[in-house]
Amino acid sequence: MHLTNFNPKTHGFHFANEFVNYIIGDLHTTGLCGGMAFASLDYYYAGIPIPTHEPADFPDGAAPAEGSRLRKYIYKRMINSVERNAIQWANIIANPVFNPKRFTKRHLDDLRAEINAGRPVPLGLVGSLKIGNAGSGNHQVVCCGYDLTNNGHAITLHIYDNNSPDEDITLTTDPHNPVDIAYSGYGDWFAFFMAKYKAQQPDYIDLALTEGIQLDLHGPAKFQECGRPMGARYRVRNFGDYPARVSRLVLNMRDPSGDETIFASNEVTTIAPGSESSVGADLATFPDESGGYDLRAEYVSTQGISIRIPAQALGTDNDVPFSAVPPGTRPRPRLAGVNG
Repeated sequence: MHLTNFNPKTHGFHFANEFVNYIIGDLHTTGLCGGMAFASLDYYYAGIPIPTHEPADFPDGAAPAEGSRLRKYIYKRMINSVERNAIQWANIIANPVFNPKRFTKRHLDDLRAEINAGRPVPLGLVGSLKIGNAGSGNHQVVCCGYDLTNNGHAITLHIYDNNSPDEDITLTTDPHNPVDIAYSGYGDWFAFFMAKYKAQQPDYIDLALTEGIQLDLHGPAKFQECGRPMGARYRVRNFGDYPARVSRLVLNMRDPSGDETIFASNEVTTIAPGSESSVGADLATFPDESGGYDLRAEYVSTQGISIRIPAQALGTDNDVPFSAVPPGTRPRPRLAGVNG
């Protein structure tokens, strides 16, 4: 199996592609699938967590409202996806001798090469050749892995489909004869291709640190002495337009053996827009194991995944290493004129 680090539960939006786009009066279109596919990849490649919002957070109970910052960003990326792939879609729809089998087979090698290199990519799914159904009859998703089985006569693509949030959707076909395509999500498709994509920096975030991890060490110099008190804390804010959803906020500590424990936690599950919450604890006695430690500011998503909280302000640390020393350790005196 060949998988990238892109996980639909971690890197995909947690609401479905249920956008309604009003043009004039009641005239409207539905869906921003290309924008959601591009935007999710933007967050992934930028190393920024996808917004935590869920359907219940929006006024219509489905998707970000028209005019909101997140919707504007997704809409902008939808336009970008159309611009970058307009010629490809036009060739598919306007070509009177379009051959789905030959077309799909020709694009599979490039798709597999990108996944083998660890790069998730947008995927265009072809379900209609009618001009009037170009938007509603076709679809854009993210391919994040594949698996070859049946002695190479079956390929299964692993997909984040914005119509099915937080699910691992699969597409299976014969790479040598991709006539029949089995899809575990919504829709029937007879061809697919790797869409052209260029990453952009997302301009919308919800949860981020306003105060990075602060340590209160008790020991020589900048060390923590085992057996003595120690404190640590951080503060997070919802910079988004809608409630931020988490299972809890945590301050995780990794010890010299590589084991992880929760140093502190806050069982908050909802943080309103513009509101802040803090996490911290004061240990009466630090553990006895000396060596290198690491503290990380994270939240546990509603999908049960630990995610590092990004820093909003410069100089704000979401990952702080420190060292613990045995009781009674004293720092070596520095000799004048000696470097090191």
